[in-house]
Amino acid sequence: MTRRTRHTSARANLKPNAAQSQRIAAPPRLNRLAKIMCTSLAALGWCLGAAIAQDAGAPDPRDARIAELEARLTALEAAMAPPQAAIVAPLAGDPERIAPAATASEPSETVRTQRLAAERALERTLVRRGAVTLASGQAEIEPSLAYVRSEQDQPVLISTPAGADVARADLRRDEAVARLTARIGLPYRTQADLSVGFSAAREEERLLVGGPAGALDRDGTAFNDVSLTISHTLIASDGGGPDVLLRATYNNAAGDTNDNGVAFGNGFEDVSVGASAMFRQDPLVFVASADYAASFERGGIKPGDQIRVAGAALLAVSPETSLRFGVSGAVGQDAEINGVELAGSAVNAASLDIGFASVISKRALLDINLSLGLTEDSPDYALVVSIPIRFSNPFWR
Repeated sequence: MTRRTRHTSARANLKPNAAQSQRIAAPPRLNRLAKIMCTSLAALGWCLGAAIAQDAGAPDPRDARIAELEARLTALEAAMAPPQAAIVAPLAGDPERIAPAATASEPSETVRTQRLAAERALERTLVRRGAVTLASGQAEIEPSLAYVRSEQDQPVLISTPAGADVARADLRRDEAVARLTARIGLPYRTQADLSVGFSAAREEERLLVGGPAGALDRDGTAFNDVSLTISHTLIASDGGGPDVLLRATYNNAAGDTNDNGVAFGNGFEDVSVGASAMFRQDPLVFVASADYAASFERGGIKPGDQIRVAGAALLAVSPETSLRFGVSGAVGQDAEINGVELAGSAVNAASLDIGFASVISKRALLDINLSLGLTEDSPDYALVVSIPIRFSNPFWR
């Protein structure tokens, strides 16, 4: 992938030495990145196995409704079928009697049956993307695992025995993020989401001053911030127009921000408000969203506010499978230090998103998403695998 260049602040304490080809490595540590990924995969497998094991004892209540509609549809088709040929003795003075074929039909029943079946994949994908809220009495647990790759090529200022010199830093970062999200459907078309996560990252930094000048390898782990989202369906059109959803999100600053020189998060509380609109055009669904995020000042530093937008088209390939294609981006203001703007600190990120979702059991959905960075501030690529598991909520019906 093409390397990217961006300007950063000057750095010190990175000095070349006589053994330039030798690594200035961090103290040896266990490969935390591999351990976190293996543990997260094992957790995903366990959750999937538990969901499949529960399917036999607790059938999805919508299956009974689908079966009922299918039975009614079968009966209607039988009534509409042409009758078998039969010889009827004509009565004196009357023409030959032919039994009229049934002409009544109820296409609405077919549409309702197909739509309920399609909910198995498409509707659950829409819930995960924040375009639809869970019905009251339903809940989801979603474990997920993400791999993020970033590469940056940037100039830095270093100290040498002859004085200051400009070097080029080639920074490569691999990060694994394991998250657990809980969703619960509340009355009045409202939903609450709570998300926690854990990250492990490894960075490789190479300094070049006309040639190799030094190297830094470091790895770290961190607990991420906790986020809470409240969503409400403002307009539910049932296919006659756009569905509109409003949401508000709060991220606390409880997560770790640095471990062994590896940065995580930004250490600032922030809130965001936004809306999503969904348009149905079977078998396609179009979703557009916009959010405004603002961070709180801390220690005289305030990150710039951001506007985040996204758009996607989802295709119901079958009742059990859906595909999606979309773009997302964020633009922001420069950060402020003691009221003075820090030039060049504004965010300008964008990515191309390709996703796949398939029902793998009555309760579980497998969702895979690949994001490809389109700007310098975006990761080169990110792969996310998640398994939302749905069950009944015992607290609200």
